Amino acid sequence: MPHETDDASRLWDMLEAARKIRQFVAHEYGEIIQEKLWRVATVHVTELIALLEPLIPPLPPAVGE
Repeated sequence: MPHETDDASRLWDMLEAARKIRQFVAHEYGEIIQEKLWRVATVHVTELIALLEPLIPPLPPAVGE
């Protein structure tokens, strides 16, 4: 599988996993502790971004460059 296709496939898999987690949190989890959810999201978001950014393929060059 070409590198770009592999990256896109991994991103799609991560998106699907995020949707499943959201489904669980929104509909099946008995109690959501808002403060804990907020702390996890705000503390770990930079780490998550750092893990995801290398998977995003570079933009194609602009027309005329």
